[in-house]
Amino acid sequence: MNSNLEKLLFKLSTSNAIDSGDLAQASQAILKAASQGLQVSRVSMWSLQSDHINCELLVDHGEAKFDVDLQLFRKDFPNYFEAIDSEQALIAEDATIHPATSEFTDCYLNPLSIRSMLDLPIRHLGKMIGVICCEHQGDQNKAWTDDEVAFVLTLAEMYGRAFNAKSRCEYESRLEALNANLEAVVEERTHELEQSLHALKASQESLIESEKFTAFGELMQGISHELNTPLGVVITSISHAIEELQRTTDLLTKGTLTKNALDAYFSEQEQTLQLAGKNVTKASRLLESFKQVSMISNSDLAQAFNVESFIRQIIETLEPIAKKQDVRINLACDSGIEITSLQGLVAQVLIQLAQNALAHAFELPGGQHRIDIEVKHKNNVLQIVFSDNGRGIEKSLHKKVFDPFYTTTRKDGSSGMGLSLVSNIVHHKLGGRIKLENAESRGCRFVITLPNSCSVA
Repeated sequence: MNSNLEKLLFKLSTSNAIDSGDLAQASQAILKAASQGLQVSRVSMWSLQSDHINCELLVDHGEAKFDVDLQLFRKDFPNYFEAIDSEQALIAEDATIHPATSEFTDCYLNPLSIRSMLDLPIRHLGKMIGVICCEHQGDQNKAWTDDEVAFVLTLAEMYGRAFNAKSRCEYESRLEALNANLEAVVEERTHELEQSLHALKASQESLIESEKFTAFGELMQGISHELNTPLGVVITSISHAIEELQRTTDLLTKGTLTKNALDAYFSEQEQTLQLAGKNVTKASRLLESFKQVSMISNSDLAQAFNVESFIRQIIETLEPIAKKQDVRINLACDSGIEITSLQGLVAQVLIQLAQNALAHAFELPGGQHRIDIEVKHKNNVLQIVFSDNGRGIEKSLHKKVFDPFYTTTRKDGSSGMGLSLVSNIVHHKLGGRIKLENAESRGCRFVITLPNSCSVA
């Protein structure tokens, strides 16, 4: 390639016009370079459509015109379109007799005194998107040299580079807008989720302080699935949205983000956020149902009481129910043990454990059904062992029995709240611990420890 053409290409390649993202500025610089390098008065840029090509920019005697109302339709010029469909250089020294351009003689070439044409394809991401058309006007034909063909081919490649820069800038702009909107949506949904979780915690605290746990039997059926599922979907949706955002940003940074990938990203993010919003609404609606429940709140203060007489009073209230199922409740406790604690909550723990055993431990009346409560005091710590000789709980389920709403007998009306509430009271209200141990033979054995608020009279 001769030095003049090389200098023009170097100057154009290193200018800001090509990579600025301003396709109009880049197109104008490319066509003016073509006009100068080929020494032709007329060059144009055409976009390729399915049935026609449209003139996007015309440089005529150095004047750039963007609003050119000029279209060439495939049905009118089949030979020309067949030539450019080959995506090869169209070199016509005498355009009036060339097989691909002679169709333009009367309507285009002669009226504009065009003698020779050089058309080269423009590609972007391997696909032909348009044509650079160089036209020599005058009385003589122009013989296009190999250097000139190579020069225009390089200009076409630069246009593809400029088109890519424009696409990149548009993607970045859209992605920035999407990121801003996505961050706002995620923040809003996260806030709603936090509010929902806070409301759930408040509701659980109210349930813990309730004196009548059985009131929640029917209300809580199936709540585990209905509440945990939407909250899980929201958390998963947000995590997925953030991962997809990072993946798309990485593709953009590497310059490998395609329009199809970005469109798919937008579509998927819309579906993800809609799914998260729908499930947050569902969780919030469920939580509202918690608030509507009327409960009796315990407000008793910590006080000292004798453990043996206190537990015997509880047993007396439970005996009518136990007798109907042929269950004996036994107590082994030193009469001198006293504890300073929330008496009402300790009563709730023991009553709930007893009700749980009476409801689930004993399959049939008759036999030697028994509930044993053993109280020990050692090192200023009170230990209450609550056990029964019923059918027991499979060892594989021991870790789940204290989970909220977990039950294996929901079909029989169980809510799965009992042991969860017991655990919450012991751990969070009384500052103690509760665990389910393996029974020596059969049945269940719950061990409760209450810390340093104990004293022996």
